[in-house]
Amino acid sequence: MLPSTATAQSCPPLPPPGQGSAPSALADVRYLADDALEGRAVGTPGGRCAAAYVAARFEALGLVPAGAGRGWMQPFPLRVGAELNGVNRLRGPGLEWPNDRWAPYGFSASDSIVGSLVYAGSGVGQPGGERPPSVRALIAVIETNTPGAQGLYADPHFKATIAARRGARAVILLESGALPELATDIRPFLSVPVIAIGGRSAAAMRASAKLGLVMRIQVGVRARTRDVGNVIGLLPGADPALRDEVIVVGAHFDHLGRGGTDASRAQGSRMIHNGADDNASGTAALLEVARILKSGPAPARSVLFIAFDGEELGMVGSEVYATTPVRPLARTVAMLNLDMVGRLGSNGLTVFGVGTGPGWNVALDRASEALPRPLPFERVADGRGASDHATFEARGVPALHFFTGSHDDYHRPSDDWERVDVDGVERIAELAAELTLRIAGRAGVAPITPGAAP
Repeated sequence: MLPSTATAQSCPPLPPPGQGSAPSALADVRYLADDALEGRAVGTPGGRCAAAYVAARFEALGLVPAGAGRGWMQPFPLRVGAELNGVNRLRGPGLEWPNDRWAPYGFSASDSIVGSLVYAGSGVGQPGGERPPSVRALIAVIETNTPGAQGLYADPHFKATIAARRGARAVILLESGALPELATDIRPFLSVPVIAIGGRSAAAMRASAKLGLVMRIQVGVRARTRDVGNVIGLLPGADPALRDEVIVVGAHFDHLGRGGTDASRAQGSRMIHNGADDNASGTAALLEVARILKSGPAPARSVLFIAFDGEELGMVGSEVYATTPVRPLARTVAMLNLDMVGRLGSNGLTVFGVGTGPGWNVALDRASEALPRPLPFERVADGRGASDHATFEARGVPALHFFTGSHDDYHRPSDDWERVDVDGVERIAELAAELTLRIAGRAGVAPITPGAAP
């Protein structure tokens, strides 16, 4: 079953077949990095079209649906912002503050609080500065903009977090600029109500706090979510003794949409960030690995192909999978992650994570020797990093990350398909497919377990 939210009518038509029975890696990259998908941001129509495309490709390749309900998707709700919910009211002695002069933050708790105000200045103690006053059991009134403050010391979420930890019952932040926008706020919810007061009303609240007046705060905020999901296909193992063990081959398919977030390196631009290298290239390589393995004898161990959603928001999709895997992590013998593999010709290939299992070097050696086209690569022991392999490595699964390096187009609108080394993507897929076979084993090829000593 393909994602119901992305239909043939709402998504661009699939590219025509290549030389084989499926589109080429070039066609995969071009489709995923097309302007029509508007940068594949999580939860957007373009993101859903990307998921539908991968599912359609898995189906055409003959993989077995391995998501929820025997479908292709492993759905999960993703928080994309916040919205008002119920009563939002601010009252002081003989005064109800107009709603256009204050607003809750998108990370505010929903609660009704009556308490005395305390003016807490910057709200945080900086090195060499004065210690802020006690806010325990009080409503802390804090300046959002503190002269000389920068980084965390100027961040409303950080300031409110510190006040809550120091016992404040609620937090009022005095904003010199615009009131907070709830619709796109995905910062973690706090345990106390947190509101902002702006403009000339901030001066009135500051004066009220210095007098210790009593205030009543009623806040109702709830998360806005969208249904997104990983796409999962299975190549079943042929050996009855080993088919319950799996190798995960993964790549994330989401990107930054039209920018406008801190992740974009083109601050202020709302141009489409097509993410051809990051990570249409890895998704294309994932599909190519599936094609190679499906075209030959069945492996002994099973291979699970996962296209992750939400990597750009903090490896959300791989965290969801690791928390609720379709195959137990205890039976997952290895994970291969393909993320940014589109610049082989200019950067070369680095394989991170060979130190996560004592058997990796032997498996890589044998896979490399079997390639019809030799592919040199650098090995790095460290398996940590800001991509989906780190989710598995943190849970004890030996994991590799195939990577052709960063570049000036990273997280910019200029990361387009024309700059991807498609032949390099195919060569890396050949190496990843051969390595997967060496780990999975097949008739005449004994399996290698990366977590075991060679």
